Amino acid sequence: FISGFNSAPNSADLNYAVVGQGAQLQKGIDVLGKLTSGKVYLGLSNRQQAAGELNELKGVDINYFNGPHPAGLVGVQIHHTAPINKGDTVWTIGVQNLIALGRLFNDGQFNTERLIAIGGPQVKKPGYVKTYLGANVENMLKDNLTDNHVRVISGDPLTGREVGMNGHVGTFNDEITILEEGDFHDFFG
Repeated sequence: FISGFNSAPNSADLNYAVVGQGAQLQKGIDVLGKLTSGKVYLGLSNRQQAAGELNELKGVDINYFNGPHPAGLVGVQIHHTAPINKGDTVWTIGVQNLIALGRLFNDGQFNTERLIAIGGPQVKKPGYVKTYLGANVENMLKDNLTDNHVRVISGDPLTGREVGMNGHVGTFNDEITILEEGDFHDFFG
């Protein structure tokens, strides 16, 4: 199962990450098809919002989902597409990891390049940064924070992990979220 979109607050738009990656995505799907005796499923937000590269993939069962979070969670998509029964085994992979898998089999190199969204209320200029898996967060945030007293999260605000300014992008994360630290105390008078 592959979720082709994020629905969590402040999450990266994976449509940007797949632009120009059609050959890598297709090779990744082809490899997954050889690794399983079951189907390979791809969940997309809907036909109008999904990038062309994802809609054009062959050898994958594409399902469209509408609605707010948690529609983008792969577990929700599995539940609505092919519910898991006791004893079933299900594997999941993210879109950017699928691209890396395709690159490995197309080029013979393990390339961990990632497009990471930088966002949150404490960011001066939200946007995307092209970097690598495990990249240092501090380098991506340099001169782009409204305040230095912030919480740095690798991932979205709901499921991400606090990493601090000296932390790194998590293996399964497509975004860095910057929030106000929130350690102020409000006393009742």
